[in-house]
Amino acid sequence: MLRPADIKQSIDLVSIISESVQLKRSGKRLMGLCPFHSEKHPSFCVDPEKQLFYCHGCGAGGDVFNFVMKLHNYSFHEALTFLAEKAGIREIEDERLKFLKQVQTLFRKTLLLSQKAKIYLTKRKITPEKAEHFGMGLAPKNLLQILKEKNQLLQAQMSGFKNENFIRLLQGRLTLPFYDRCGNLVGFAARTLNNQVPKYINTEETEFFKKKNLLFGFNFLKQREKVYIVEGYFDCISCLINGIPSVAVGSTSLTTHQAKLLKGFDRVVVAFDGDHAGKKATMRAFKILVAADIYPHAIFLPEGEDPDSLLRKGKKEQFLRLHEKDLFKLIINTIEKLPPQKAITKLNNLAGFLANIHSPLSKLLLQQIRKTFSIKIEKQARKHLETEEQILQILLSSPELVENLEKRQLFEAMENSEIRKTLKYFAKHKTLPEGHTHMNLLARASIYPAQKNLIERAIRYLERKKVCREIVCPSEKS
Repeated sequence: MLRPADIKQSIDLVSIISESVQLKRSGKRLMGLCPFHSEKHPSFCVDPEKQLFYCHGCGAGGDVFNFVMKLHNYSFHEALTFLAEKAGIREIEDERLKFLKQVQTLFRKTLLLSQKAKIYLTKRKITPEKAEHFGMGLAPKNLLQILKEKNQLLQAQMSGFKNENFIRLLQGRLTLPFYDRCGNLVGFAARTLNNQVPKYINTEETEFFKKKNLLFGFNFLKQREKVYIVEGYFDCISCLINGIPSVAVGSTSLTTHQAKLLKGFDRVVVAFDGDHAGKKATMRAFKILVAADIYPHAIFLPEGEDPDSLLRKGKKEQFLRLHEKDLFKLIINTIEKLPPQKAITKLNNLAGFLANIHSPLSKLLLQQIRKTFSIKIEKQARKHLETEEQILQILLSSPELVENLEKRQLFEAMENSEIRKTLKYFAKHKTLPEGHTHMNLLARASIYPAQKNLIERAIRYLERKKVCREIVCPSEKS
């Protein structure tokens, strides 16, 4: 088995980093702009002699393996494979991966002999040829005995087959292989063919198999155009059988690591189940995708349906015709329909989330929030509240209201400084001094108090105006 140290000796860190970072010599070291965070002045340092890198800005550092893993979101084994190819070394062997290949061969042979498994797959419209294509198998009912007889129990445990209890639980289950981006078989998911609980289990995480970093079905994608993110393994398989590019998160929430795998695709569409849980998962996926600098889209399946059930009914065209919704616009539209105070809280949370990401997409969305709500506020003002003086007149109808607005610091939303002073004086004294510029508005407000709907509009205007003033685009902060 080839050791990482052998690969490291065959690779020059500077040449690897230079493929993505422009380096300039600074004494004995090389400097450049860090590829892991946005910066205008070089803080990324490479030491050619020690074959190490470090960024003074974000703290990223390490050797060539650390660099490749962080840059490409690779696991250690994927980085090992990548660098081995760079060094001209074509084959990397690991006893654990060799064992997984051997056990998959056993699982496949067992599947071919199982009538029960064949009936199950037929119900799911998966032919033997397709089962072979996706590497599906069946763990034999005497798997534990087989491993003991071959003296492979310890090797199995090191490869992710946790312990004897896990192997017993695995026996008789349909197996689904996980591959990394280099095409290596790294682990298994397994599904029961009866009512056994839990329905799905996975082999234990290892150095190669970290489920949060992998997407089931990713290795079957041939092009980098549109891709659907689905929940279940069979959702993914049904999509792929029908020529629909998809990947599955597999009984877990979408992670940032998984999302980053899809960064090179033209369009990423979330296609979770049509139930309440599926819709909640879709909205959670919005933040994950944006954090990975991927613009989020989604389709919402009919109630009670998932991609697998829909496609098995022969409704491929219906699936493809489902309207792809812009998740960002959908969230903004949802916020707009909320009561003012709740809308402000949600909007602030969304703006805060975007401001903390510091990616080109987050900056764009943040600017869009500000622009959208500024336009809506101004339109609202022109339609119902022509001038700030009119707003002042409405507010002067209620001293208690003005006092409350001062506590909430909503006066700051007013552009006119004189009107702000008037409101502050009125909040404190419940009247205005004789001869004051705005005494005529107080007189009118006292004689003809504003109707409740106008007061609500004025408050809503101030609330949203305040939020809009507080949302500062990242470019302005710098």
